[in-house]
Amino acid sequence: MPTANFTALLDRGLDVNLSGGHERPLIVAAAESDRWNFVLILMDRGAEVSRPAKRLAELVQSRVESTSGRPPEMKADIARVNARLATAKPPLTPR
Repeated sequence: MPTANFTALLDRGLDVNLSGGHERPLIVAAAESDRWNFVLILMDRGAEVSRPAKRLAELVQSRVESTSGRPPEMKADIARVNARLATAKPPLTPR
């Protein structure tokens, strides 16, 4: 899907926190599909990242470890998502 179409859907009311099959949030589905530009748009639009943070972090890590063959724009988007997740994480509390 072109980015303009995705943005148009959001402009028309698509819920940024929509969950699809198996309760998988849209932001996770976008990351699993390597649509990191969509992940950034969803984050910009206020998508919840604390609940799926672990899965997103796993996806980012796996993509960072295997960036060969990925376009430079995608690598940059992955790095931006990684930086945002790092600042969005609540501090860990000892148990």
